[in-house]
Amino acid sequence: MDKFRLAKATLEDYLYPTLTTPSQHRLEEDMIVAIEAIEKQIPLKVAYAVRSDGEYDKSLPYCYKCGNKVKDQLYCENCGQKLDYSGYQDTKDIMMAILEGK
Repeated sequence: MDKFRLAKATLEDYLYPTLTTPSQHRLEEDMIVAIEAIEKQIPLKVAYAVRSDGEYDKSLPYCYKCGNKVKDQLYCENCGQKLDYSGYQDTKDIMMAILEGK
């Protein structure tokens, strides 16, 4: 487990069960923001557009998280997600919906 996944798991374990006092509520909100920031540091494999023949078009990578077109970027410029180009997510249904504007 890499350091970001470990930090995220530690924060989630500390956060739940939900805190109840007002000062603890602020701590809960801050921890949620921290967890979201850590999640963006865990690379997600890019998604690829699907050609009309049903095959992936590896010249058109998309951010798996937000659907933004990306190309040779370490992070998505739209949502800040760290990207992994070493493979791809199995996303034919998701990418077809993005490309069709659904």
